[in-house]
Amino acid sequence: LLLMCFLSSALAQQEIHPDVLVVLNVTGGVTPGANWADSYSVGNECFCDTTFDHNIAPFYVETPLGWKTVKQVCDLLGPGPGKTNRPVYNDVQCGNGPPNDAGDEHVCPGRTDIGEAGCGHIGPRWKFENIFNDDGNMTPPPLDAHPDIVAVLNVTGGIVPNTNVTMASSYSVGGDCYCISSIDNGIGDFYVETALGWKTVRDVCDLVGPGPGAEGRPRYNDIQCGNGPPSAAGDEHVCPGRVDVNDACGHIGPKWSFVQAGMPSMAPSMTSSLAPSMGSSFIDDSTIPTTALLPGNSPPTATSFPSVSPSSNCESYSHWFTVV
Repeated sequence: LLLMCFLSSALAQQEIHPDVLVVLNVTGGVTPGANWADSYSVGNECFCDTTFDHNIAPFYVETPLGWKTVKQVCDLLGPGPGKTNRPVYNDVQCGNGPPNDAGDEHVCPGRTDIGEAGCGHIGPRWKFENIFNDDGNMTPPPLDAHPDIVAVLNVTGGIVPNTNVTMASSYSVGGDCYCISSIDNGIGDFYVETALGWKTVRDVCDLVGPGPGAEGRPRYNDIQCGNGPPSAAGDEHVCPGRVDVNDACGHIGPKWSFVQAGMPSMAPSMTSSLAPSMGSSFIDDSTIPTTALLPGNSPPTATSFPSVSPSSNCESYSHWFTVV
């Protein structure tokens, strides 16, 4: 049994492309085709190769260059050397999000060129090191903006928020954001990278807790006070911000904070999963026990890895399989 488990683990590792940084136990349930791909990787870089369908083009992400739409990010990065003979991924950032509103990217963000087994294979992020640009997508918050608002974006809009707040999925209290969503439209199972490791949105909301209550506080369309990730409903891609007042779709609040849970003060956010990784020594992926953190992606110099989908028997031996 030990030999079989070792061989299984070694085989699983051989099947993982060097560009892949982590393998997640995503929901899956779909069989992707290579033509689904919206991005590809070249070493530690990710490039877009997309038609910008399903509402992804106008969605705003926070980057080291400020807030940009996905279309602007892809234009800034350029087409790259081309995807031929390279790993390709379902979403626009090699599995790191943001997902479009088709639904399949929420459950299968990763590689699309090796079948369903590649759905959780996550590659590198966009790289901005040699790009310098500031085209003023963010406007200063107006004087009458709520104090919780950290940015006002020129979002597409076109959505008339329901000011009785039934659209709201989160709310803010000062510098903290809390979930109030029923975790619908595919968002609950979507993975985000946090200072505590990769977590599903549902796990993050459980960790952050319900907070003091949304009554009388700013409420937002998406799950993280306008910061994403967006659900598959479609309206969050063009109106992520406040929905408790009119004409505030681009009013973005704070990100999630783990401070209230007695955890490190570093928020999981679309920034951490879109911008270059900031790194952290506070990795705790206990909520996703079958995630395979690959060498070079986790803090220890010696990394134990079970196979991507180990059997219960193999899991009991997984601590024996160590590479340095």
